[in-house]
Amino acid sequence: MAEVGELAGYSRGLPVHYFGSKEKLLGAVAESLVQAYYSSFARQPEAERGLPRLKQMIRQYVAAAPTPGLRALGILIAHAAVVPILSEKIMELAERGQRTLEEELIAGQKAGNVRQGVDYKLVAGMIYSFLRGQLGFAVLNQDFDGKSVAEVFIDALDLYLGTPEGVKLPRAAVAVRSTRSNGRGKNMIRTTT
Repeated sequence: MAEVGELAGYSRGLPVHYFGSKEKLLGAVAESLVQAYYSSFARQPEAERGLPRLKQMIRQYVAAAPTPGLRALGILIAHAAVVPILSEKIMELAERGQRTLEEELIAGQKAGNVRQGVDYKLVAGMIYSFLRGQLGFAVLNQDFDGKSVAEVFIDALDLYLGTPEGVKLPRAAVAVRSTRSNGRGKNMIRTTT
């Protein structure tokens, strides 16, 4: 903590005065990094609420994952697994992130670009888990092609969340459709690219 104060150009005791412990300082750093993401997202051209905006959020998060700030957040998230005070802050931030995704899914149902009947809490958890996994890979492997993986994930979201009239065949994934063609009345699966 004394080193932090010195490196910041303040007194050695200032970080302890403001934060009390290293873990609380790290929690404040995590909060600041998450807030920086939300601020940068707010500066983007606004997409339609719901599925279009969810896609925009995913793309921006994945694009930022290799940056030093989000890499640091990934390390803090991993560190939180063994530090209870930091874990509380990371869980608080995770709940905020999940609520943001839930709100977009609900807005998309109202706007008609997310199909009705979707379990928005479950889907928000799935999206949030995907983003955290992406961040983990970005921290561990600088050659990880997160953008391509994200596009496949977005294609899957299109298929799962999209309204029937809005569903398109995916660009990056293999489309699967059912046909009656074997003469015995059984459905056969045929894949197309």
